Amino acid sequence: TVVAGTVDGLVSIRRREEDVATGPTKRKKVTYRNVGDFLPSSSFSHDTIISAGNQVLVSNPTKIKESKHDTHLRKFEYSKALDSVLSSYIVNKTPHVTVTLFQELSRRKGLINALAGRDGKSLASILRFLVRFIGDYRFTRVLIEVANCVLDIYGDHLGDTGPEACQLFVRLAKKLREEEQLTMTLLSLQGAMQMLLAGSSAGEANKDMMETMQPSDMARQNLVISVS
Repeated sequence: TVVAGTVDGLVSIRRREEDVATGPTKRKKVTYRNVGDFLPSSSFSHDTIISAGNQVLVSNPTKIKESKHDTHLRKFEYSKALDSVLSSYIVNKTPHVTVTLFQELSRRKGLINALAGRDGKSLASILRFLVRFIGDYRFTRVLIEVANCVLDIYGDHLGDTGPEACQLFVRLAKKLREEEQLTMTLLSLQGAMQMLLAGSSAGEANKDMMETMQPSDMARQNLVISVS
């Protein structure tokens, strides 16, 4: 800074500008401190980079893996699709998946093709599923159709299916008889309850009618008896 006085009494102040050193710019450090605050869903993998005051959200959606039975259905491999949903894990954990596949095969007119041409072991797995779940009211309608198809295909040569399959056919017939007997019992009980409810309603209606037919107080006071 230079300060100088002039002859006319003024003071001149001048400041010399310093040369700014031009060097390599420092690279700002990338931080991942607040990554978790910008993750909207756990089904995607996100990388959040905060640099120079700007927030950049990069999302990479994960690819959903196609199930085995969907792959076989897409290729019209109905038998393989049915085998894939008859595994012990799916049958025990998610039996509705197997029933849904039966329903889809029926809709595609491919149920008979998926059930036909099976050996004793693969047929036994289908019969075992029918025996276990045909009494479940959620699956009864679909599984009855499957059981009818199985009987139509293998009914004429049950002896060729093997001893295990024959025993399962006997168990299936016994299960169906039990379900039929249970249905008849429930229908009888429903009919008896309807009769009781109808009798109760009729009794209340007659009581109300008798109450409306009672004479009023004025009629009771002015009672006239005609004797002829």
